[in-house]
Amino acid sequence: MRVRLSLPDPFVGAWVDYIRFALRAPMIGWRESAMGIKRFRRFVPIVETAPSAREYGSVLRSAYLLVMASRIEGGASIEAYFQQLYGEVRRIMQRGGDNLTQLYMAVVLTGLVMSLFTAVMPALPGMGLLMLVGMSIVVMLMSPKAHYITITELDFTAVAGAVATYLVTSIVFNHPNLSVSVGLLAYGLTALPNTIRDYRLRQSMRLRVLNSFNELTTKPVPTPLIDLSPIERALKPLWEDARGSGAQHLVAWANVLVTEFLGIIGNVTGYGLIYGLMVIGVGAGVSVGMFTWVLSLIWKSLQYATQAGVSIPFVGGLGINNYYSAIGTGFLGGSMILDHRLGVLIGGLLGIIAWVFLHPYFVLSP
Repeated sequence: MRVRLSLPDPFVGAWVDYIRFALRAPMIGWRESAMGIKRFRRFVPIVETAPSAREYGSVLRSAYLLVMASRIEGGASIEAYFQQLYGEVRRIMQRGGDNLTQLYMAVVLTGLVMSLFTAVMPALPGMGLLMLVGMSIVVMLMSPKAHYITITELDFTAVAGAVATYLVTSIVFNHPNLSVSVGLLAYGLTALPNTIRDYRLRQSMRLRVLNSFNELTTKPVPTPLIDLSPIERALKPLWEDARGSGAQHLVAWANVLVTEFLGIIGNVTGYGLIYGLMVIGVGAGVSVGMFTWVLSLIWKSLQYATQAGVSIPFVGGLGINNYYSAIGTGFLGGSMILDHRLGVLIGGLLGIIAWVFLHPYFVLSP
């Protein structure tokens, strides 16, 4: 059994529609091209009557490519027509890629600030973990979907193993905080084959797509795109348009557009890897390294108080909160790099490391 989750993809779907329009408009006209694309169909009557896109504000600015095509059509050769549309589509995709990169940077900064804030609030144990998990979900929803999020029998087995490991660690060994990390790590290790499969599918996606489009010019029966990722599913109508045209220059234009599209997707996922590693490294360094050092200094200065039996709840809160923040930064970083499975694996691993260093400071009393 394998269930594929179709998460929304606000950028890739729009980019593919822009690419299809830029490919079809020089051949069949901007109006017919727009009517064949659901996203642009409702803008056709407005574009036909609008003297200026500015008069319609943001409603028509989202379909500025249609306005541009309607002004160019009839006054330029097919090649010049395509080149102008290609330049605009490229600008739109690059701007979207820049927005996603800025989103990653905002997530990194916000995640670090939130982890530091919740770490020093003794009344909020675990709040940093919940906030960072929520940010991870936002990142997965906004990022390009280079592979499907799937649920398989192995995931159910991993969940059962995680619950069993949590109960054993919590009840038998009496370590309820440690049981959270151990349970997450048990799930991540059990589901590791699925993580490796998703990683391989993601890494080979670009080569699969380019080979399929290149075969349109090299083989009489080209290999069609296989629905192995949301990106390939979105590009399938474009592949069919290029194959059905029978025109070599149209196929060449499709290859140019797809290569540019995949290049921007690759840049975005590359930044996801960089910022994900940054979240893991900085988050672990702050939550585990810095606060272990800070708590050790506080512990030395408060030894007399603890020997006297005085409870220090604020210092104890620092240890527990940073422990959960370490788990959260691992989950956020792994989700930015790949998906939730890698996030759970890294979060559980960082949690165990944090527990080793921080658990002596969970309760500062003899």
